[in-house]
Amino acid sequence: MSPRRTARPAFTLFELLVVLAILVLMAAMASVSLQGMFHGNRAKTVADQIRGEMATARSWAMDEGTPFRVAISSDGTRIRRAPDAEFDQAAAEEEPDVLARAVEFSFDKVKATVEADQNGETPQAVGDWVTIAVVMPDGTCRDDGGTGNQVMSIAVRETEANPNANALHVVIRGITGQTRVVTKPTGGGKP
Repeated sequence: MSPRRTARPAFTLFELLVVLAILVLMAAMASVSLQGMFHGNRAKTVADQIRGEMATARSWAMDEGTPFRVAISSDGTRIRRAPDAEFDQAAAEEEPDVLARAVEFSFDKVKATVEADQNGETPQAVGDWVTIAVVMPDGTCRDDGGTGNQVMSIAVRETEANPNANALHVVIRGITGQTRVVTKPTGGGKP
C-alpha cells in the first residue's frame, strides 16, 4: 500500500500576498515610467504644430501671392493661420481641414506664450491675437513690428506639468521665417 498523501493548496495565503505585493510594486514602477515617457509630448506636439502652421502659411503665401498671418491667442490656448487681409474673419473651427486657407486650432492642456524679442519688446495683442509673423509672397517673413529681422520665441509649456520645468521654445527668425525648437534653461539664457 502506498502512503496516503494529503492535498496541499496550490498557494498558501502568504504566497498569494507576496505575489500580489510584487504585482502592485511592478504596476507602480510602470506608472512612473509611463508618466516620464509621455511627459512633454503635448508641448512637443504644439511646438510642431506652430512650426507646421508657419510652413503652411509660407506655402499659401507663395502660391496665392498674398501675405498670410500666423498668430497665437492672447490667452495662449489657440493658434490661427489666415490671409493677412482676412485675418479678422472667422476661421474654420471644430476639426478644421489643415489644408484650408484659414484655420484655428486649440491646444490641449498646453499654453503658448510669445516672449520678448532680443530688444526686449513683447508683441502686443491686437484684439484676441498676438501675431507671430506675417509670411510674404516671396517667402520672407516679417514680424508684427515690420522690421523683418527680429527673432521671435514662443514658449510652449504644459499647463499640468511642473511649473519649474523647462519650456520648449519655438524660435522663428524674422526675415526668413525659419523655425526651430529649443529648450532654454528656466532662468532664461540664449536658445
